[in-house]
Amino acid sequence: VPTRRYGEGGVSYDQKRKLWFGTVELERGPNGKRRRRRVAARNKSEMIEKMRGLQYRVDAALPIDDKGLELTGPWLDYWVAHVAGRTAKPSTVERYDEIVRIHLIPHLGTVPLAKLRPEHVEHVLDTAVAGGAAPATVIKVRAVLRRALTIAHRRGHVSQNVATLIDPPPTPRPKTDDALEPDDAEKVLIAARGDRLEALAVLALLCGFRQGELLNLSWSDVNLKAGTAKVKDAKTKAGVRTIPLPAPALGALQEHKAAQRVERMQADVWGDPDLVFATIVGTTISRHNLTARWWKPLCEAAGVEPRRFHATRHTAATLMLARGVPLEVISKVLGHARYAITADVYAHVSPDLLRSAADAMTDQFAHLYNN
Repeated sequence: VPTRRYGEGGVSYDQKRKLWFGTVELERGPNGKRRRRRVAARNKSEMIEKMRGLQYRVDAALPIDDKGLELTGPWLDYWVAHVAGRTAKPSTVERYDEIVRIHLIPHLGTVPLAKLRPEHVEHVLDTAVAGGAAPATVIKVRAVLRRALTIAHRRGHVSQNVATLIDPPPTPRPKTDDALEPDDAEKVLIAARGDRLEALAVLALLCGFRQGELLNLSWSDVNLKAGTAKVKDAKTKAGVRTIPLPAPALGALQEHKAAQRVERMQADVWGDPDLVFATIVGTTISRHNLTARWWKPLCEAAGVEPRRFHATRHTAATLMLARGVPLEVISKVLGHARYAITADVYAHVSPDLLRSAADAMTDQFAHLYNN
C-alpha cells in the first residue's frame, strides 16, 4: 500500500463503534516519524466536514491546535462547530455553515482576526452581489459574520466587530413575481416523476413548505393515515403547524417512503432513518445541493426558466388564491406569523383576482342594469 503524502487523507467506518473516521497526514516529525490527525463522527457527512476543516488548516500551513484560531477561517469553523449551536437550531447552524464555507472563508480565511477591516467585509458583500447572490443572502452573509465576530470580540480575539461598522444591505420587499404559472408548475411536476425527490417537488408546489421545513421533515411527524404533516422545525413560532396534505402529495409521500425503505436496505450505512428527504446515505441534504444540483436542473428538464426554490412557496400561494382559497386559510397553510403578512405579500400578485372581484359585482347586480 503506497504511503499517503502530506495533506492527503483517508476515510473508514468502524462497524463496531458505529463511527466514521477521517485521517489526514501531517508533516513528519523531527525524527522522521509519521504523524496523522484523525476526526470522527456518527454520520459520514459530518465527519467529512470535520476532515475538510482539518485539511484546510494543513493546506494553509496553520497550527492544528487551537492556536490556529487567530486566523479568521479557523475561527469561523470553530464558531460554527462549537458555539453557534448553543443558541441556534440545527437547521440554522447548517445554514451558517453554508454561508461560512461559500461566502466567508474563500475571502477571509487567511486574514488574521486582529487585522480584519470594514473593507474586508465590503469586499465579501460586493463579491456575493457580483456572483448573483439574492439580496436576502447578502444580508445573511453580513449577519453571520457579525454573529461570529461578536463572540470573538467577547473573548478578546478582536478589538472591535468590524461587521457592525458596515451598513446592512437594504432589506428587499418579498419577491413574489417569480412564482410559476400553472402550466409551468405542471411541467415541473411531470419532469419530477420517477425522481427520488419527486415527493419533495410535490409538497413544495402544492403545499408551500419552506425549504428548511422540507429538509428537516421527519417521518414521525407525517401521518399517512390521517393525511397530515406536522412542521416542528419552523422559521417562526407560527410556522409550527399541522397541514392537511392534498391527495397527490399524500400519494407521493407513500411512494417515497417505500422507495426509501429499499434504499436503506441496500445502503451500507444510513444516517437518520427518520428523515423524510435525505441523501443516498441518509444524511441531511444541504440547501445548496438541493437548489444547484436538483431544483435548477429539474426546471431545465421541464423547459421552465430556473428560479429560486422559494418560488415554489409563492407558486403554491398564488395557485390557492386563484382557486378561491381565503387568505386567512392560506396564511395558516404557509405558517405566517400574522394574517397581515399574507395579505401584504400575496393579495396584489394577480390582476386576474382583481378582475374576478369586478366580475363578481357585475354578476350580482347585472339584472338592475341590463335592459
